[in-house]
Amino acid sequence: MIRIGVVGAGAWGSTHLKRLLQYSDKLNIEIVGFYDINPERASFISRTLGIRNLDLSDLLNSVDGLIVATPPTTHSKITSKAIEKGITLLVEKPFATSIEDANTIHKLSKKFGVDILVGYIERFNPVVRELRRILTSQDLGSPVVISSKRVGPRGRRIRDVGVILDLATHDIDIARFILGSEPNQLLSIYGSKHGEYEDYAILTLKFGDTTVLIETNLLTPYKVRTIYTTCTDGVIYGDYIRRSIKISTENYEREKSFFDVEPLVEEHKHFVNVIRGIEKPICTVEDAISVLKVALESLKKPGKLITL
Repeated sequence: MIRIGVVGAGAWGSTHLKRLLQYSDKLNIEIVGFYDINPERASFISRTLGIRNLDLSDLLNSVDGLIVATPPTTHSKITSKAIEKGITLLVEKPFATSIEDANTIHKLSKKFGVDILVGYIERFNPVVRELRRILTSQDLGSPVVISSKRVGPRGRRIRDVGVILDLATHDIDIARFILGSEPNQLLSIYGSKHGEYEDYAILTLKFGDTTVLIETNLLTPYKVRTIYTTCTDGVIYGDYIRRSIKISTENYEREKSFFDVEPLVEEHKHFVNVIRGIEKPICTVEDAISVLKVALESLKKPGKLITL
């Protein structure tokens, strides 16, 4: 039986724990325990979910796989300790906050032969997979403009990065994934209305003949997660939350829903298979570094066109 632990029991870490508990029998896993730096939070989660609250060293000595869901600035230290123990990792995005940290982790994982899955969960959203299939098949011709919107309220999560690293990186990764290439130009506009980090941003990326527009903010009072793709022979509208996709051409309209597929559960299934050696991570450290480079470049010269 695969033994799994979670570091970080905040909003997203606790969601990981809840889903792992729900599907532990089907996945044939044991949830060994979790660690959180906040003793009050740790005690609450332990009581609520009935999962052991361990100190970090005990947790690292007890698991085959570890999910790291802590603030991004802490990822390097935690993942390095886990890698040296040969533990397979699922590290939440952004994988790191600097290229130096990302490269250090990458080199260490290669040295110890450790697989790392980076938690860009939309890779497991059926909308993204269907969109990639359509674009690859060229059923609607070539993609011209892709417009993504990832906005919503600030919430209560601890944030040590702004919306570009926290949210826009999802859509940078999606664009790379569905187009199968890297961006060659970048233009960014961003700012902050509340707090230290940017809380709204618009990025424009050029992937050859395809333009990708990414809008993200923490100011909209309701949550939106959508992608609209204009192709030479039709358009595709995807809603990540509703897990639905609609295709429109001059001749027909088709709509498809994927209610029975939950991205987080699909990610967990994949992670368990990576631990077992059955599969390799579909979102790798190399992917995460490519995404991070674009995100960090977008923070350097707002309002200026950058060649990547």
